[in-house]
Amino acid sequence: MEQNPLLLRRWLLRNTIEALEDIATILSSRIEVSAFADQFLIGYECLTQASPEARRKILEDPRTGIWIESVESGLLACGDLLPDEPDLTAWAIEISLLSLSIALIDGVPYRVLLPRLRGGKISLPGVRMFFCSAEQPEPTLLSLTTDGTLHVNGERVTLNPVPESGGFQLSASEPLLNHPSGSGIFPLQDSDIAYESWGSLLDNASKLIALHPPSQELSRCFGSVIVPVQGESENTHCSVSFSNRPCILYMSWAPLPEIIAEAIVHESDHQSFYVHTRRVVLWNEPVEKQPCIYRSPWRDDPRPLDGILRGASAFIQVGEFAGALLVPLNRGTRVFDWAGQRAVLTLRQSLDAISVIRRHGPLSQAGRDILESLYDRARRALAGITQEPDFEKWRNTAAEKELEHDTAWQKRHQTNEKDQISLRQCPQPSVA
Repeated sequence: MEQNPLLLRRWLLRNTIEALEDIATILSSRIEVSAFADQFLIGYECLTQASPEARRKILEDPRTGIWIESVESGLLACGDLLPDEPDLTAWAIEISLLSLSIALIDGVPYRVLLPRLRGGKISLPGVRMFFCSAEQPEPTLLSLTTDGTLHVNGERVTLNPVPESGGFQLSASEPLLNHPSGSGIFPLQDSDIAYESWGSLLDNASKLIALHPPSQELSRCFGSVIVPVQGESENTHCSVSFSNRPCILYMSWAPLPEIIAEAIVHESDHQSFYVHTRRVVLWNEPVEKQPCIYRSPWRDDPRPLDGILRGASAFIQVGEFAGALLVPLNRGTRVFDWAGQRAVLTLRQSLDAISVIRRHGPLSQAGRDILESLYDRARRALAGITQEPDFEKWRNTAAEKELEHDTAWQKRHQTNEKDQISLRQCPQPSVA
């Protein structure tokens, strides 16, 4: 998206603050007495009284935004009723951990009695640290001293730094960051992750991303936490992100840093797109009613137009990133040839996607403005590499892949239509 990533990120943080205020208002107005309501209001007061540094770190951590969104949606779904006790208990624990993080940052003592404490790795938002604890099914006392020493039921526990490399946090075994159910991805556990290898991979990927400052800023704002997941096969890399998991990128291992760099840029753009589309309406009809009948340049299955638009945005960002790598890298290297091929292919595919949307998409004025901006960016980026000596080779390779994809599309769906299948073949609307 050609929107300032920092401004979009700030808008997302303001939404987080407003959600906190809404929850506090809802709970303050409830007649029912609950431990969660009391604990949440205590935590909210801790945040309002925190130092500017603590408040910034807490709000900038994606874990805080994810948790607050889940609480807000849960409360609103219950209407005038309080949620079930298990939810209230879980929320009380999370708000207490948030308050603990504030105290840790500000160097003040803190004590809280939790209804229980889950076992395993427990992350503290905003401080990039975690501690491990055995499951505590009974009320659990957390106490923090001014020197940052943490005790669980009187026993000292060690605070460990969250693994980080190249500016990206590596997360595993965090229940809060678990993927939505039914997503089809499988995050790895701590014991399954080669952290040293991942660290080296991310460090090298970040160096490539740094060669394109717009992508670097985008990934800093919207791709700060990476959750390693199981790949479909050794030869296939997969990555995904979700609108209700802001700034969390799920991806499998890849041996080459350029593959990881592309995935980070791609998924960070998706995250930016999700935020931007919460601010503006892109379509003249509800997105959830769009049929999955349109040809995507990147996938074999029919897609809704909104999905194609999101793909165009992400792949144009990838094309711009890959094109930028052609300047500083030496010709003849593996990365140089990869960058040229990816830039030409993704930009051509994105222009193709834009043409499909132009022919069929009921866009709003804001949607048309975004589409034309994407078109201009793709054309400009593609024109910027036409003078490369290998451009004709890259273009021919891209054209072959595009023809192969289009031919397979028509054969698979038994249609002579270039852009879409009949509604009878895919009657259920979807935004997947």
